[in-house]
Amino acid sequence: MKSAKKGNKSQYLRNSIAYIMNPVKTEGYLTGTNCSAKDVDGIFREMLKTKTDFGKTDGRQGYHFVLSFKSRDPNVDKELALTIASEFCIRYLGDRYQYAYAVHTDHDHIHAHIVFNSVSVLDGLKYHYANGDWEKYVQPITNDLCRKYGLETIDISENERSRRMKSGTESGMPYVEWKAEKGKAVSWRKIIRDELDGLLPDVRDLSGLVTALRGDGFEVKAGKYLSVKAPGGIQFIRTRSLGEAYDTQALIARCGIPRKAEKKTETRMPRIRHAKLSKYSRSYLSPWMKKMFYQAYKRKKMAGKQNFRLQKEAMKEFNEMKRNISFLIRNRITDYSGLVKAMDQKGDELKALLVKREGIRKSMRHMEGKFSLLSDFEKLEERDRLFREGHEEFRFEHEKCQELSAVIDVPTVRKTREELKRNLTELNAAIRGCRSDIRSAEAVKTASERLETREEEPCRTNVPESEKEIRKE
Repeated sequence: MKSAKKGNKSQYLRNSIAYIMNPVKTEGYLTGTNCSAKDVDGIFREMLKTKTDFGKTDGRQGYHFVLSFKSRDPNVDKELALTIASEFCIRYLGDRYQYAYAVHTDHDHIHAHIVFNSVSVLDGLKYHYANGDWEKYVQPITNDLCRKYGLETIDISENERSRRMKSGTESGMPYVEWKAEKGKAVSWRKIIRDELDGLLPDVRDLSGLVTALRGDGFEVKAGKYLSVKAPGGIQFIRTRSLGEAYDTQALIARCGIPRKAEKKTETRMPRIRHAKLSKYSRSYLSPWMKKMFYQAYKRKKMAGKQNFRLQKEAMKEFNEMKRNISFLIRNRITDYSGLVKAMDQKGDELKALLVKREGIRKSMRHMEGKFSLLSDFEKLEERDRLFREGHEEFRFEHEKCQELSAVIDVPTVRKTREELKRNLTELNAAIRGCRSDIRSAEAVKTASERLETREEEPCRTNVPESEKEIRKE
């Protein structure tokens, strides 16, 4: 789940926690987390505190996994699903990430929801999920747990099919095709859907529809289910997976019924807000820098003469060039040799920053035991305060806090932790900036070399024969 564009950036994280812990859906089959809190707001606050402590409140806020079992599997009950979800969280997330999980029982098939923080509570590193991670890391754990409890494992292909966006039917639509339709790209499902919508008003029954489809070059299988493959398509697609209106019975009912008149809507090309280069005009530009500037200017002019898709690509390249020019001006790089020197300096700077960051992480790992005790102390600190105010029911927590205080110097350890987190945050920001500068330098270097090659080429090929003879003499 990404951060919200407006308002509270973490609102999606809270909404996800509230959704999975909804008592109407769980019927009491829910559990807490790697947090001390057990309610929605308490869990959310602790996750948000971790983000704030490490300075990582932007970007992706958390992750939401769903462990779904076979529909109406007699071997799966609520308690078993909760046990599997718990063991999965322990094996996959461990102590690194704060998480909440719950079993939903409001549908025929039991399934478990897991929401975990994107920032590690131990070292502040963010969790990164890449394509293929489910198959490499998540699926082996789920399959192992299914075998442990005598359940049928889920194939990778089935798991991929389960990651779909529903289109109004029980079977739904594969995620790839949903993504294509969302982005207004052409998908085989959309082609078939449009073809059916166009033919249905002119046919009387299902056999007429099949004949009409085959006449337009579509392949049809009219067995238990109606399946259609578009011309040039890869596979047959059952019409019922296109939506409720495309189930076999629904298609029969729609035969001969004219389509409702659709409102004509004016289609407008999206506006492209062209960036300006005027701010560079007041800066000193060396001849070499002017060449780079001119390449960006030409890219901007070309964008206005192309279609929208190519416009976007051209403007993307233009904006990258603009950032690269800004890098040159900011670092006072006026020629190619200065660029090479700056790249070497940035490379050395990056290495030094990485070494320094590793030193901080080593210190954090060395203090990990004390930080863990401090975390236990902080979880009980509020209840210890209540005991001191006269609430005797918190005596156990008070005694536990005294034991922890005897083991570690709480103020000193807390100060050390905050300093290490702050230093790590500052270093991460410096590393990101340094890497950005290196990317800009590499892009400018490539553009400069390409430009020099283009300028030299005509000189070698367009020399008149008379000049060649003179030069020989």
